[in-house]
Amino acid sequence: MRSLTLLSIIVFTLVSCSDPEKPKVDDAPSQETLIAIDTIKNLPAVKDSTTLVLMGRGSEPGWICEFYANRVRFVYDYGKDSIIIKGMNFTYQIETPNGFESFKLESLRKDTIFETLPGPCTEETTGESRSMKMQITVGKKTYKGCAWVPK
Repeated sequence: MRSLTLLSIIVFTLVSCSDPEKPKVDDAPSQETLIAIDTIKNLPAVKDSTTLVLMGRGSEPGWICEFYANRVRFVYDYGKDSIIIKGMNFTYQIETPNGFESFKLESLRKDTIFETLPGPCTEETTGESRSMKMQITVGKKTYKGCAWVPK
């Protein structure tokens, strides 16, 4: 009886633990719907929503932007504020030769805009050369930096 109880505790512990390597993703659409200009098509479902497909970073004030297959995470003003946009589908950018080059994602009111521009671009803080430039507008503030597709 004692070994059955011990086995039950072990099984419960293993089943209840989550994998710390994979973040939990809520695929529900965000409050503000953004439309990627060149993704207005019926696209297949995103296969792996945890894959980082585009990265952007800039300084003065410091910001970082991560594009996953179905969401965008933008942390800006040295981490004081952030925006998470869910329910995206970047399948078109992932599968085309030009990818995210000349990509634009904007809100219906055009007060939030994520945009890549052809590079090259050199990061101010690291000196690394990147393939694209990135410009993000939130309200009246514009953030500029570099973007690249992670390997």
